[in-house]
Amino acid sequence: MAGSLSASAHWTSSDFVVQGELHGGDHSWDLHARLIEARTDEVQAVATASTGVAEPDTQLLQTRLAAGTGYTLALRLNAQVERGEHDGTSHSASPASAAKIVIEQALASN
Repeated sequence: MAGSLSASAHWTSSDFVVQGELHGGDHSWDLHARLIEARTDEVQAVATASTGVAEPDTQLLQTRLAAGTGYTLALRLNAQVERGEHDGTSHSASPASAAKIVIEQALASN
């Protein structure tokens, strides 16, 4: 998925949106992902993961790319949520536990 969020995109039920691009080259696959605050369209975090094209296991390639970017984005989201809980601007009910679960899933996939 290339490009940026369009003005017509409506993310009314989401606090954050993950948007990314997958690029295949001669020697590697590169996944670039962004965590975007839906209300403001402000990029909160950027993550990049790469893996070699020589890996014959497609599932393993996908897992490495997802975990590589997911871990970085989950850490940032967790920090956002914790900061919101401390200053009273929490985005939704009990999101800290959900963000921590995302981090655990990313770690387990690595």
